[in-house]
Amino acid sequence: MPPNWTDALRITLKQFMRTFQQFNVQDIVDYMAEHHPNEEYNKDTLYIQLFLLTILGHLRAYGEKYEKLPFVENVSYIPERFIRYVSTLIEGNGKQYMSLGNMFNQEDPTVDEGLLYIMKQMAQPTTRGELIKILDETLTITRTKADGETFTVPSEQYLDESIKHLVELGYFRHQA
Repeated sequence: MPPNWTDALRITLKQFMRTFQQFNVQDIVDYMAEHHPNEEYNKDTLYIQLFLLTILGHLRAYGEKYEKLPFVENVSYIPERFIRYVSTLIEGNGKQYMSLGNMFNQEDPTVDEGLLYIMKQMAQPTTRGELIKILDETLTITRTKADGETFTVPSEQYLDESIKHLVELGYFRHQA
């Protein structure tokens, strides 16, 4: 953000952007009314600033809400279409033609075979305990530290990282 952005509207925009959470214009208007009630601003200026930040790649604008459902035991699952999509790109060598992405096609190069394996285990609603048991029996994740030492990642940690990643990708759906 430009350092000369010191007025209340632009400070508010900075605050919203630092959260890395979704927001809309009404959220900004409401925040301004609550936290800067005596500050006057032009709504056109707000739209211009949002447009500028979008053009510069600092914001992404959508016509509909990007739903990021949390993992809920025995409720959450990964739809087959998402599993097939990731499988085609990972196992089917499709990454040579296109990149993996989230629900709005924002690129995510960190999706890998391990995440695909977790997705396949979540094709139907299940529990965290069941997933950890499967991982303990079938998967060993090793990582290398900066000093070259390798270590095994506990199944619980790997599952938690994977669930967080899947939430960010927007791949979870909830069974009714």
